[in-house]
Amino acid sequence: MFTQEEFKVALTAFKSNGSKPIIYTYFKVANVALGSEDRQGLQSLWSFQDELKGLGHFYTPYESVEHLKRHFGDQLRQLRAQGRLG
Repeated sequence: MFTQEEFKVALTAFKSNGSKPIIYTYFKVANVALGSEDRQGLQSLWSFQDELKGLGHFYTPYESVEHLKRHFGDQLRQLRAQGRLG
């Protein structure tokens, strides 16, 4: 829920400045036993993922902290190569 709100705030801020947003979103891939997660939380997650897809925004799934660090590092290196980082 809060991630979705934070995404909307960031997107609105970028659009108000007239700049193209660079917002990375990550979702942990996790095995969930049926009945162990609350239904509303999962529906909120899926709704947010659908919203991102509708915006043409792609999110990065990750399986472990090491996997997340690798993806994030790769994305930062790509931004630097494009001259978008100092």
